[in-house]
Amino acid sequence: MRRRQVKNPASILNSWRKGDELSQDEALISRFETNPPSPAAGDNFGAHRHGQRWVDYCGRWVTLALSLVSLLFSALIIRLLVADGETLGDLSLPRLNGDAKICRTGSDRLHIYTAPKPFVGVDRVNQLRALGSWLALCPKPNVTFLGDGEGYEEVARLHGVQIETRVDTTFSGLPLFPSMLARTNESRSAVVVLINSDIMLFHDFSMVLSKVEAEFNKFFMIGARWDVEDLPNSPEEDRYTFQNRVVLHARRTGQLHTFGGVDMWAWNTGKGPLFEGIMPRFSNGRGKYDNWFTHEVIHAGFRDVVDVSEAVSLVHLKHDHHLVSDVEGSQNKAGFNRGYWSSGVQGKFELWINNFLANSHGTYRNQLGTILHAPYKITSCYENVPFCLSKRIRPNTCRCEYSPFVVESQSDAFVVSDSKSIFCGQEPASRGSDRDSGPYTLFPRGESSEAPDGYPSMDELVGMLSSKNMIVVSAVTSSDRESLKNFACNLQNLGISNYLLSALDREVFIEAVLHGLAAYEDYSSEIQRERSEASIARQSSGDCLWLASVASVLKTGHDVVYSDVRAHWIGNPLQYLEKIRGDLVLWSSAGAYESAETGVGGDLILFRSSPKVLRIIARILSRNETEPRSCEKLLFEAVCGPQGENQVDADKCFSKTANVSATFLPKNMFTKEGFLMPEEDGKHRPHDLFHFNPSRTIPSPNGFLEVDAVYFDKSTGLCLYNGIRGG
Repeated sequence: MRRRQVKNPASILNSWRKGDELSQDEALISRFETNPPSPAAGDNFGAHRHGQRWVDYCGRWVTLALSLVSLLFSALIIRLLVADGETLGDLSLPRLNGDAKICRTGSDRLHIYTAPKPFVGVDRVNQLRALGSWLALCPKPNVTFLGDGEGYEEVARLHGVQIETRVDTTFSGLPLFPSMLARTNESRSAVVVLINSDIMLFHDFSMVLSKVEAEFNKFFMIGARWDVEDLPNSPEEDRYTFQNRVVLHARRTGQLHTFGGVDMWAWNTGKGPLFEGIMPRFSNGRGKYDNWFTHEVIHAGFRDVVDVSEAVSLVHLKHDHHLVSDVEGSQNKAGFNRGYWSSGVQGKFELWINNFLANSHGTYRNQLGTILHAPYKITSCYENVPFCLSKRIRPNTCRCEYSPFVVESQSDAFVVSDSKSIFCGQEPASRGSDRDSGPYTLFPRGESSEAPDGYPSMDELVGMLSSKNMIVVSAVTSSDRESLKNFACNLQNLGISNYLLSALDREVFIEAVLHGLAAYEDYSSEIQRERSEASIARQSSGDCLWLASVASVLKTGHDVVYSDVRAHWIGNPLQYLEKIRGDLVLWSSAGAYESAETGVGGDLILFRSSPKVLRIIARILSRNETEPRSCEKLLFEAVCGPQGENQVDADKCFSKTANVSATFLPKNMFTKEGFLMPEEDGKHRPHDLFHFNPSRTIPSPNGFLEVDAVYFDKSTGLCLYNGIRGG
């Protein structure tokens, strides 16, 4: 019998993978050839027969052992073709190798989007751990951070992550979920994933994704997390072993969130819209947005919605919804953290607003949009295939659906009062047919100006916004709602977040709050209340409500930059304004003398907070009650004199009686030009424009600057980030 020379068992495994199988005898002989028997053993015939039986007996066990080793090794190669990598958190970042058909890079394959909390303290640890698990996936995905939070740039630079800053935010810095979704839908990758930033993913995600892609042409995967109290220690072991231990730990000790929040969505791109209509401006991380989104996709029927919660290990380490400012150095001087999951006053109202938006838009009803409402689900199988696909004929019929298959779920059954009545989940099964009970009357008027559910007062809003000692203020009625949205997006484009709105009527206040703006109702006197309710609130009509709003903010000790919402800012002038001396910084298309007839421009004025400025504003407001003239004219007369006689030089005035100085902005740096903006009827009308021009030159030779100043998209309810185009 011809024998093949095999040096060691590893060579046997290699030849098996090549399809060149060895017989049991050949495998056995190869073992003996590495340590051949002594010549004396062949002299004894009986001993030879005894040895042969021993060889036959042991050979079977050796062959079986080698087969098991081969299977385990092959499975390891298929599921994890990785080499050494660098450590990130408690996981490692693998470098891919091996068969490119099995594990290819994800530049055109898979793209993960997330809006992390600031990378500070425990959030940094949890999010780096999650990021490490994503980058260990096969195929390796692209990852994009949505927003501009603390630590984004550092982490992105170290680990090859992209940053997308074109994301709408609330005044407190929370990303708006519909804006996150809009940026995600711009991806050119075959599959996109939108996921919470501290959720770990493992290779079962890649395997399930492949199965879903094979089964459905237009799919929408949803998944809830496995909550764990802790993670296993990570001794010196390979990453694949450790990841397996994490998954087993989650499935043996974790709780599956079958009822409530959704933590991951994944869908294939280029297959049309996910749902009908416009998504409300939900704050990310404040509840209801996930259920609303999931329900509307299911209800629209454009996609096959697949629940993969049990099959995919979305591991999440439990944590409290803490203030990131608990970590030293992460809060501003007002003590307010511009990040996620704030508590107390800054947390309640955002949850409440999301609840209101969810129950006021679309077809969503309370308790809908959970993973149990998905028509399809994929679960683990204990057969020759790892995952099984099934269809729910009556979704959400049983909230205890997952209870027999996991150690613990959020909707496990419980018995009430030792009776035979068994309930699944935290709410009775009858819930869900009607909208949430509310009440949802937005901030009703009363004797107290404090809004319910912890909505901040004006003083608290100022404290939240004032990273520096300057606040941008506008005073608006409902007649200027569209201009307000456009101006707010204008400031968002410029990265200006310290913007406060004085709402002069109920309607604009409600809309501004739901839009995510910092707004307060300003009723400082009975006369102002009557004027506001009669909708007589325009600077050109002689009333001074806007100036009264300025005074209210000045009393908090902060400087105020007042701007009309019909103006548009091409550049950010705030740093320049801070450097200009004067109690008032005024703008006018004319000089100090020439402004005597027209007054100053009310489109942009800087008021420095001081008792003398407040006194001069009080005198102007008092005069306005008897002399219905524009406040811009009265303001000029109070500082520069009725005929400009208090002029000090070409761009300065000083009132000796009031001890107040005023400086005029240079006309070659702050220009006011006419330009055209399309209206709904297709016609055009001139608008005002402020162009801050640090180069001190007029941008257009003919003095006319054509600008696309539309920053708000009515069709999506989101900001446009198209920039300014000069003509």
